[in-house]
Amino acid sequence: MSTFSNNLPILRRRAGYTQEALAEAAGVSRQAVGKWEAGQSMPEAATLLVLAEVLGCTLDQLMREELEEGADSPPPALKRQEEEEDLYRRYAAHMARFALLMALGVALVLTGVAAMLFTYLWVGESGLIVLPLLLCLAAAVFLFVYGGMDHDVFLKRYPRIPDCRDSREEERFQGPFRLGIALATAAIIGAVALLVTGGVLFEGDQNMEVLTVAFFLLILAGAVGALVFLGIFQEKYDLEGYAREADKIARETRLEEKLEDRVDAALEEALEEKEHPWTTPIMLGATVLFLLAGFLLDAWHPAWIIFLAAALLNSLLSRKET
Repeated sequence: MSTFSNNLPILRRRAGYTQEALAEAAGVSRQAVGKWEAGQSMPEAATLLVLAEVLGCTLDQLMREELEEGADSPPPALKRQEEEEDLYRRYAAHMARFALLMALGVALVLTGVAAMLFTYLWVGESGLIVLPLLLCLAAAVFLFVYGGMDHDVFLKRYPRIPDCRDSREEERFQGPFRLGIALATAAIIGAVALLVTGGVLFEGDQNMEVLTVAFFLLILAGAVGALVFLGIFQEKYDLEGYAREADKIARETRLEEKLEDRVDAALEEALEEKEHPWTTPIMLGATVLFLLAGFLLDAWHPAWIIFLAAALLNSLLSRKET
């Protein structure tokens, strides 16, 4: 870690700034401040002067001296705010990953059907044509299961996310979001137009019709995948909805735990109950009679009544004991 990347967070905390607050005061992005403190990049000379002025320090303190936290550790309120901002960044990264996994899973399902059609054109009518579809479905199922379980774990671990939303970031996202929705919708309409046109132009040509459907599915896979990604990614700004989903998961978990406790208690109670001393001989006798009736008299079907009678006898004996 360089001297600058070591000194910047120390001076920032001494001045009472969070990363976001310092970025706003210096006229840069929070991501830039994060990269500086991680030692991934360095600011320009003009920005260094601005940072020194904002932090109330010299360039030597910022760039050359070896500073230590020591007694100038951040106050509890500032530390708590930094922890909340760090949790929100992890939440944002998780939602982006979750959206990508779900979008890829949806796209893979449609891509698998298209791949099956392409394989049909290549090898003809063969059992091999389902292989690409099965591979894509297997990958999609993996993404759905892994992404869903990862999301449930995150919900249980962090049921409440602090409201550290950057209003400017949300506003900047709305432009690409609207553009992405419009492009995906246009792509779906274009794919339908391609399908209809291909059906008219290549009527009677089976290979070209199959090729048209395959390309239609590929375009549809990309467009639907983009819609899923944008929809889930936008949900990261709905912290109230996230909290409701976390509460629902928590209620379901508590219900499952209660049911498991009841089942365990019932099993333990059943295991602790003492059998009547005649239970085993009666059941062994019933088994012998059943086998004799079956082999000697060929009466397998009516002989099952022997077990019913044995069970009733055991029940009566148990009641007498109690």
